[in-house]
Amino acid sequence: MKKKSKFLSAAAAAALTITGLLAVPVASASAAPGQGNAWGKYLNVTSRAVANPAHKVAVDSAAVWGPLKSSDDSPASATASAQANCSGCSAQATTLQVLSSAQAANIWANNTATAYTTGNWASSTAVSVQVVTATGSNVIIANNRAVSINEGCTGCTATTAALQYIIVGGKSLDLSDQAKAIVQGIEQELSYTFKNDSWRPKTERSARARAAANDAAERARAVIAADTGAAVQTKVDLDTEG
Repeated sequence: MKKKSKFLSAAAAAALTITGLLAVPVASASAAPGQGNAWGKYLNVTSRAVANPAHKVAVDSAAVWGPLKSSDDSPASATASAQANCSGCSAQATTLQVLSSAQAANIWANNTATAYTTGNWASSTAVSVQVVTATGSNVIIANNRAVSINEGCTGCTATTAALQYIIVGGKSLDLSDQAKAIVQGIEQELSYTFKNDSWRPKTERSARARAAANDAAERARAVIAADTGAAVQTKVDLDTEG
């Protein structure tokens, strides 16, 4: 039986509107750019995996980090987007963004994971992780959203998780390279768990996805807390379809 999507096609873009507002007052300090910050293009980062008949298995990953400055007035964004548009296809996207701020008076951070499946017996999975650290008299507006959509397909699945961490104060404004690598490894593991469970019945798959997302979020939080010496506010959003 075909699964009817919970959003109309024309409204699919609107479904990606970010929600889940979090305002956190934080205190100021100085920050240096992180290493490996993808030629400075760390303010907005996207991974996008699109599976189609010519490319039936699509995998994409992006990981960047760097400072937010007082001139960065536009929202920072991290997005993982996966689309499986053909029968038996799979698409898998992961994004990691680590941002630090010592100068920006106001910080807007959007984190989004989206998966869209239209192929029969196809699967799409997306995981996006965003880490924001600040020590100053700023305000952080953090939005975190996971959206999964199946449309017009039989036996299809879509699974998304958005994990967001807000760190206020602490001994370090940036994550160490080791901590970044561990968090990225946890994210990749979660993505493959979603993909490998795509064949399971919906109830079981949803329960396993929730447990895996919560476990990954807690393990990453512990790494971040130990690395920065600060309390970490964690937001987890999970969505499963099919």
